[in-house]
Amino acid sequence: MTVFKLFISHSSRLDDPEISNDPDQNPNLKLLLDVIYDIKNEYGDAIEILVDKDEKGLPAGHDWEKRLNEWLAECHAAVILLSKRAIENSNWVKKEAAILSWRRELDKNFLLIPILLQGQTTPDDLEKDLFGTLRISKDQCIRDVNTGQDVLNGIKNALGEKETLQGKIRLTPFDRLQVVVAKLLAENSDSNTLKDAWDELTGEDKPLWDPNAITQFSHALTRYLLRDNANSLANFTAVLNNIRPKVKQDNAKEIFEYVRSLWVDAKAAGCIPQSKTHQKFLAQNGNHLPNFTFKRYTERAWPMDSNYKVVSTSSTEEKTLFEQIRAEFKRSQRISLSSDQCDAIINSYPRQIVIYIPAKAQDGGGLLDDPLLRTTLRHKYPKAIFVLGTGDQLPEVVPDDIAKVEPSLDVQIEFDQMIAEDNTAEFLKDFYGN
Repeated sequence: MTVFKLFISHSSRLDDPEISNDPDQNPNLKLLLDVIYDIKNEYGDAIEILVDKDEKGLPAGHDWEKRLNEWLAECHAAVILLSKRAIENSNWVKKEAAILSWRRELDKNFLLIPILLQGQTTPDDLEKDLFGTLRISKDQCIRDVNTGQDVLNGIKNALGEKETLQGKIRLTPFDRLQVVVAKLLAENSDSNTLKDAWDELTGEDKPLWDPNAITQFSHALTRYLLRDNANSLANFTAVLNNIRPKVKQDNAKEIFEYVRSLWVDAKAAGCIPQSKTHQKFLAQNGNHLPNFTFKRYTERAWPMDSNYKVVSTSSTEEKTLFEQIRAEFKRSQRISLSSDQCDAIINSYPRQIVIYIPAKAQDGGGLLDDPLLRTTLRHKYPKAIFVLGTGDQLPEVVPDDIAKVEPSLDVQIEFDQMIAEDNTAEFLKDFYGN
């Protein structure tokens, strides 16, 4: 039976390390520990708490960000303890809030429970800056919380009783990837073969247990791929190379298509679908937009989902730009379309449309400096998401109707991942002899 997994985002660290880990002197830490105790006391083994202060949570010295990737992908619901420090000083809480809001954007049934701590934060704090952009609003939050029991009451109102939790468990991004991995391994793989393939993988963040069957191996490998995003393609190749008889080519190709975008920062990818809520253009940097990087960002933004359409343009001149956008839809139609007819099809298109446009022309002008053209585009295609490619760096300042895709992309990582993907594609071609 699957256990309901609840992630807790918090900031209980203080500037003074001597009192930071002392609950008698750190009220935010004491509250967190009380919350963990009260949840366990109420729900028992029906809930697994994903939090770095739990005795089963983050081991000392472990790379927090790598474990965080797993937890944010596999949790079924999340609580954000919004202390004053979390709102004002914690980049980790902001990152977690952004990714959790992205999860909710993709799945309207994902439960995100913001909790305002009494005397530290107010509903108005959630209308500012990042939290306002993420739609973590005062209408959703649980207010004036002071004790662990207050937090538990809010969680119970959102999740219901222990007996009803199983009915609220839905497939998470982690679950969907694990299904694909299990399918890859499902035929002709005995436990000894999988054990040998597992032993070939290296790294201090490799899960400690050894797989002894397909289910355990697929679960462990999924964790490893999520935990070691930068090397997911190399790890995938190593596993594939050590399983005999070979797994089916179609299965290998499918998992390749799902893991090739794991290197993209989840927070940055989440900016793309979330931009629908604030109706802003997005500025994204990268040296290999749009033929490589933008495609991987959208794959990461909508993981294992094809319910979106990417349109790439190469011009910042208004007439040519509209012609290129419309051309992507005209060629799929059996009849000739006028511009107005094509625009009507675009605006009623059943999938999300994401349009990539270079931010600047070669002569220096472009959409970053043309608010009128941006207004025209937004008016013409109000449901579309517009992403402006800015080259190797994001501009320091952007107009108010543009938001940055952050954190910005490290172009060396971009280059390394493009080469890694080409190497993996070449390996698959040679491995299957075609």
